[in-house]
Amino acid sequence: MKKSLREPIFITYLLFSFCLLWGQVPFIPLSVNFAVFNESGESEYVEIYLSFQQRSLTYVKNDSGFAANFNAQCEVKAGEEVRFTETQGFVNSIKGPEDIAPNNELHHTFFSKLPPGKYSAVVSVTDIESGARGEYVMDIEVPNLSDTSPVLSDIQFASKITKAESKNIFYKNGLQIIPNPSGAYTVIQPMLYYYAEAYNLPFSEDNPGTYTLESYITDKSGE
Repeated sequence: MKKSLREPIFITYLLFSFCLLWGQVPFIPLSVNFAVFNESGESEYVEIYLSFQQRSLTYVKNDSGFAANFNAQCEVKAGEEVRFTETQGFVNSIKGPEDIAPNNELHHTFFSKLPPGKYSAVVSVTDIESGARGEYVMDIEVPNLSDTSPVLSDIQFASKITKAESKNIFYKNGLQIIPNPSGAYTVIQPMLYYYAEAYNLPFSEDNPGTYTLESYITDKSGE
C-alpha cells in the first residue's frame, strides 16, 4: 500500500507556520570556510571562519535592552582522531529589535595548528534560548607550505578590510579583516575584499630584486 505524502508535508507546513508565527528559527543556516597560512615547524596555521544571520537568534529583554546567548563549536578530526575542538559562549546585546537589520551577520574565527594532511570539520551554532541549531560539515586539506621557496597562503575572502584600531580575533598584520566565508558578493556585498600572505621572498640590500603580483577574476570557463 502506498503511503500518502500529504500528511508529512502538512505537518511540516504546520511546524514551519508555527515557527514563523512565534518568530523562532528551528534551524540556523551557517556559512563556513577556512584558509591555511604558513607556520614554522611541522604544522600549518589554519583559520576556520563562521558567519550567520543575526536574526536567526532569539533575543530576550533585560535591564539594558535585549540579548541573545549562543554557543559556537568547532571539531576537527583526522579519521576518527579528534585533532582540534573548541566551544565558546557568546552574548550578542542590542538596544532593541530595530537593531536587527535583515542582512546583519555575526562572525567568528577558530584558530588551530594542524600538520599537513586531510581532515573533516564540523562547525555548529546553538541558540541557548530557543534551542535552534545549525551545523556545517566540510573537508579540510592542509598543504605543506614551503619554508624555503616563495609560496602564497590561501586566499581569505573578506566582507570588509580596514586599518585595525585594536587587536581582536579579526586582527592580522595591522588590518581588521572581517571574513566572508560564503564567498558570495552581491548588490548587498558588492566589494570583493581578499587577503593573502607571501612567504620566503629573498631579500638582499645589495640586490633587492623585483616581485610582480598579479590578481584577476575569471568566470566558470576561465575567461
